[in-house]
Amino acid sequence: MKDIYWPIMSEYVFWYILLREKDILHFIEKQQTKEWNQFAQWTIEWKKIGFLWTGSIAQPIAKVAKAFGMTTKGMSYSWQTKDYFDKTYSLEWIDEFCNWLDYLVNILPNTKETFNFVDNKFWSRVPNTCYFINVWRWANVHEKEIIDAINEWKIAWATLDVFHQEPLPKENTLRDSNKIRV
Repeated sequence: MKDIYWPIMSEYVFWYILLREKDILHFIEKQQTKEWNQFAQWTIEWKKIGFLWTGSIAQPIAKVAKAFGMTTKGMSYSWQTKDYFDKTYSLEWIDEFCNWLDYLVNILPNTKETFNFVDNKFWSRVPNTCYFINVWRWANVHEKEIIDAINEWKIAWATLDVFHQEPLPKENTLRDSNKIRV
């Protein structure tokens, strides 16, 4: 079963990275209003993407990132080298792992060590320009603190695919920010 999810996850992650970097929604809006829209385009080449975990789902996403020319780093229980990662870190090196990220993809396993791992202390380690993409377990993410991180500009954007309660209730405050995609 472990290899079933990676194509879907890779496409999902890069759908949102390109949606943001290419400002696709803005272009669609301008097209619908028949307005001329000319501005500089950005590339994801040389952007830095980090993975909270380097297992069977992260490696294929990292492979796609490498195809775009991105720098890839991963964090797991050990620092052992993994395919498609420029560098890997153990949990003891979390500050070094976090301090350079443009994108962060959460694929942490659901363990007692990773429960609410992505919290205010974690957000204090990443650049406030970081785009967080959560595709695996919600138990790793402290829900109130990710809302605070967005509202307090500790991170720039977030794409969230999983939640404590699914489907996500319409009144959930995660739906209130235009900087969070759910």
